[in-house]
Amino acid sequence: MKRSLTPRSLPCAILTFSALGCASAPGHHPLTMATMYAQSAEYAAASRSVYAAARVQLDDALADPDWSAALEQGVDFAGKPPAIVLDVDETVLDNSPYEARLIEDGASYPSGWDAWCNEGIADPVPGALALTKYAAERGVTVFYLTNRKAHLEEGTYRNLVARGFPVDGGLDALLMADERPDWTSNKSSRRQHLSATHRIVMMFGDNLGDFVARDEARGTPAEREGVMARHGEWWGTRWFMVPNAMYGYWDGAVLDYDYARGEAELDRLRLNALEQKR
Repeated sequence: MKRSLTPRSLPCAILTFSALGCASAPGHHPLTMATMYAQSAEYAAASRSVYAAARVQLDDALADPDWSAALEQGVDFAGKPPAIVLDVDETVLDNSPYEARLIEDGASYPSGWDAWCNEGIADPVPGALALTKYAAERGVTVFYLTNRKAHLEEGTYRNLVARGFPVDGGLDALLMADERPDWTSNKSSRRQHLSATHRIVMMFGDNLGDFVARDEARGTPAEREGVMARHGEWWGTRWFMVPNAMYGYWDGAVLDYDYARGEAELDRLRLNALEQKR
């Protein structure tokens, strides 16, 4: 079976699950190791560490009226209520069981994706639930800014509610891709929308596009390193990156975001991108 050629950076908020290789027999799927890591104690410890650090920082952020995690220039947030903004997939909700289904079935994204979202059974990413609850208790509005498409909003909402996440704004707490004409896979317009009414004090994600404009996030590996470095003081204070070894722009960057190539060529590009020292 050939891989899906649809990047997971499209409005489903997912840079292709099959971007690391074509679907294959159980036990030999290219996502096996990454999915195992996402379900390991080490991954849980890393994710919990990110959210624990954010909880410590949150009190300082709330105490400083000039504190903002939004990049938008010229935004007056004086007197606006505080908010935190979180991506959903692999930031709030753990989709590794869905990927395990793909591995077992020898399938690839987007097979079964809508059904998985509407089942609403994804568990919280370790640490995410405790942090969002703590923020809500401190009077912080929690928003979920996801590139899942708008038709998946109700299923996503049910999942969040079932797992105990604060969604005090109901469906309005979720900002889905394509929910409005200008809400594309570039999350900048939705961040600007939130900045009009709230002071965003923290943002959480698993991909650079959860923090900066899509064009910046989808640059070359060197350009992406530059984006990360330019905002060096914000990581771990205003911006919090949750680890995700399963998919992301980090893979597309070494492939020129072009998955319409033969498997051998994609593998060659990935191997060539590895830094070696001997």
